[in-house]
This record gives sequence, C-alpha cells and structure tokens, in this order.
Amino acid sequence: MFQRTLVCLYYKRQSAGKDEARYIAHFDLMKSDSIGMGGFRYYTTGEGDNVNKETLIPLNRLHKFGIFQDYTVFHMQRLEHKLVLTSDSARIVLREY
Repeated sequence: MFQRTLVCLYYKRQSAGKDEARYIAHFDLMKSDSIGMGGFRYYTTGEGDNVNKETLIPLNRLHKFGIFQDYTVFHMQRLEHKLVLTSDSARIVLREY
C-alpha cells in the first residue's frame, strides 16, 4: 500500500500461529521510475504501556520482502494492471495498488 510518502508492507506467514505483521516506512520518489524505501517500523496500538508504540524493524525481518539494506532503491515498472518493483536482489509484483 502506498500513501503519499509512506509504504506499508504486509506479510502473513502461513503457520499454526497465523503471525501477521505490517511494516511502515517512508519512501522517496527518486526519479519518475525509481523509489527508495527505508526506516521500516512496526507500530502497535493497545492499552497500558503498548499505546502507540513504535519499534524499528531489524533488517533480517525485511529479507522476505527482498530488502537487505537499511535503504533500498526499487525501479518501478507498470505492466497492465500490475506494478513491478525491482531492486538488486528482489522483484516484487503488486497486483493491486
């Protein structure tokens, strides 16, 4: 999901625990066909000490998205009804954006 200068990466691991995570980061439009993403954080809302807590995501948790550096540059390409993001180490195809 893209919203102005934010990107949300959503991952749902298929396991007994159905662990879900949403990572939020800032992105920069570098050229008309490239974006850079970095500063990924996990936000929680709840009660007590967990109200509006922000936690920086360790880099190893972002590997499943093809992100292996604190700041990653993706080349954007629009194909029919898809948006393709390509970095040095990953190719992400967004069917709905």
